[in-house]
Amino acid sequence: MTSDRPAGALTLLEARLRSRFEAGLQADISSPDYETRLAMLRLFTSRAGATIPDPVLEFLAKYLDQSVRTLHGCLNRLIALADFTSRPFSVELARSALGPHMPDDDTAVSPHTVLSKTASYFSLPPSAIVGPRRDREASMARQIAIYLLNQELGLSPEEIGALVGHRERTTIIYSLNRVRERIQQDSKIRSITEYLGKALTRDAALNTQPFSA
Repeated sequence: MTSDRPAGALTLLEARLRSRFEAGLQADISSPDYETRLAMLRLFTSRAGATIPDPVLEFLAKYLDQSVRTLHGCLNRLIALADFTSRPFSVELARSALGPHMPDDDTAVSPHTVLSKTASYFSLPPSAIVGPRRDREASMARQIAIYLLNQELGLSPEEIGALVGHRERTTIIYSLNRVRERIQQDSKIRSITEYLGKALTRDAALNTQPFSA
């Protein structure tokens, strides 16, 4: 038996029934967390016979936190959209598939916001990300900013390269793959990327002046 409230709060039931239900095992089934949503999307994708890149599934898992039905429905919408338009699966296409489930302020996120937020988190100036610095802290901040530019804004490696000091496409792809690997292996990196992703969504209007190194 399932309910949207504890047994004791079911006031429309007779007291004797409420007491019987309260005497049984009650389990609170909350909404699935990010990792569970991502695992479910991978399962649904496999069952649908589709091949969707992890960055796209990660993007969906981030925003689809309402219910499992919503998760499944938006994935089906994405697959249908790719089929009808003959477009490859991408973060940009996933953004279209989300429709009303996409936060209103997400479109306000700019490359400058991503670079500024990431630099601020590491107590660095934005110029450290786009400049030639190669120390460990600057390199980590740069790689995470590259990941967020791709994950949050759907920018291509070429577009990201132009933003972070005109770096080569291969360098950007290496950074993307490196961060994705570390997210799977390192809980600290996973926490940083999740924190910054949520911060960008909450405060997209912060630091909206034109970016300069």
